[in-house]
This record gives sequence, C-alpha cells and structure tokens, in this order.
Amino acid sequence: MTVLPASTSLRRAGSRLGALRTRAAASVAVLAVTGGAVGVAVATSSPAVAEPGHVVVSENFSAGSLPTGWNAVDGAWKVENGRLYGTSANSSENNKITFGRHLNDFRLEATMRFESVSAATRWASLGIDVPANGATPWWIATMRSGTTAANGLEFAQRTTADAWAVTNTASAPSAAGTGRDVRVAVEVHGNQARWIFDGREAMRTSSLQRSADGVQGLFVNGATVSYDDVTVTELAPNGYLRPEGSPFTVIAHRARPPPHRRTPSSLRRSPVRAAPTGSRTTSSRARTASRSSCTTAPSTGPPTAPATSGT
Repeated sequence: MTVLPASTSLRRAGSRLGALRTRAAASVAVLAVTGGAVGVAVATSSPAVAEPGHVVVSENFSAGSLPTGWNAVDGAWKVENGRLYGTSANSSENNKITFGRHLNDFRLEATMRFESVSAATRWASLGIDVPANGATPWWIATMRSGTTAANGLEFAQRTTADAWAVTNTASAPSAAGTGRDVRVAVEVHGNQARWIFDGREAMRTSSLQRSADGVQGLFVNGATVSYDDVTVTELAPNGYLRPEGSPFTVIAHRARPPPHRRTPSSLRRSPVRAAPTGSRTTSSRARTASRSSCTTAPSTGPPTAPATSGT
C-alpha cells in the first residue's frame, strides 16, 4: 500500500470538500428560487384584507342622507344637521342600524348624545357583532342615560331566544344625562373587548361569542339619540387583554449550564492534605534526634589542616 505524503492527502481532502460545498450551494440556490416562486404565487392569489390602522368606516353625516351601505333594520333613522338620529318609542323596541363589515380586531367609536329619554334606565349601544339583517344573536356595548348607576355600562348579548345575557356591568365616572355629547368607544379582539367612556377605560370582558359574518351597528332603546363621527378602525391582533389592575406576568428563561468537563488524569493534582495536629512537635523532635546522631566524638590524633584556595 502506498502512503501519500500528508500534504497530498490534505490537498485531495480540500478538493473533495470544495466540491461538496459547491454542490450544496447550488442546491440551496435552486431551493431559494423555487421557494421564491411559490411565495409569489401564494401572495398573488390571496385576497386583499384590511391592515392594522386601516380605517374601514369614517362617517360624519355631512351628506344629509343615510350613507351608502348603512341598513336601517327597524325604527326611525334619519340624518339631520350633520348628525344621525335614531328613535325608539319605548323600552320594548331595540331599534338598530347596521354598517361596516366583519372584523376580528377593531375599534368602533362614536360621539353619542341622548336628546330625550323615557327614563334614566334607557340606553343606546355600539353594536359589536351584529348580523347585517339585525337577526339574533347579537352583541352590544351599552350606555344608559344614567351611566353612573352600577349597570350604567354593559356588555350584553341578545340571544336567539330573544332574551338578555348580560356578561359585564360597570358605572361610568360621569352621567351621560341628556343634551350632552359623550365620546364612546369599544376595542374588540376576538372574544375580548374593552369599554371606553370619554377617553377612560371603564371595563373589560373576555366573554364575547363571535360570529363568522357579524358587522357593526348602532342601537337605541326608549329614547331619541343622535350620533356623529362614527369610525371603525382595523387593529392588530392581540391574543390577550390583561385585566385592569392585575399584575404583570414575567416568564423567565433559565439557561442550561454547560456540560461538566472532566479533567484528564494526567493533569489532575493530588489534593494537599493538612498536617495532623501535633505534627510540628514531632518534626522538631525528629530534627533534634538527627542532629544528635550526626555529632562525632573528639579526635585523639592531630588536627586536620584547613583547606586552602590553591594559590
């Protein structure tokens, strides 16, 4: 068997490695081009959707008539003096108008004013998830004229049995009353939402039951209410709304310590052992005995001449 010099073996190994790298690079390039082509095809075929921050609805009712795409389901709805007016004669009429489109994450806001009410318990609402034709079930964020009551603000569902399922209630910091503009908003993320009254968060819920095609809406019950500056804005997805006042949760990652490295036996040092108690005395005695054994008797012959430097 012929043994090649080390330099020749290294050159051949380097050549093989270089060839393998070239083939690998070519394969990656092919995959990149293929993946890019697939990505372009998918992106081109996907439908256009709204992006976070996109304003889906923005209406100030300056046209003097109901906006296109707004559906007055029941009750009297009209545009007058740059505002939308809705009227419900009594507490048994949940009159509504629908608009917008289905969104999973959005903010619906409006300026609302009770023009007249049959009682302080009567209300107006922002429709969170409402079938376009107004059929049940639907979800609303409700504001009573007497908003400082314990249930002045609510999250509620009107069920298919035409009954109420109120999931959350709260009182507002001030009364809406009558003849006063109040800016209200609700932010929705899937089954979670928060109620905002005049710029202040009033409560949150995680009990919404969302539909596949529900849109937005406005409601009035036992009152005449005017609305202005209605806006629906797409929001970025948010998987969790932390309850107001609850502590933050911190999740820490603890790095795994490196594996123990064993020291080769050739580099290990023998442990230094402490001398037992009393060893100093024993050594001193041994040295004294050694000196004693080295002492010789005086010579009886003539003294030995001292060594000289040899000069």
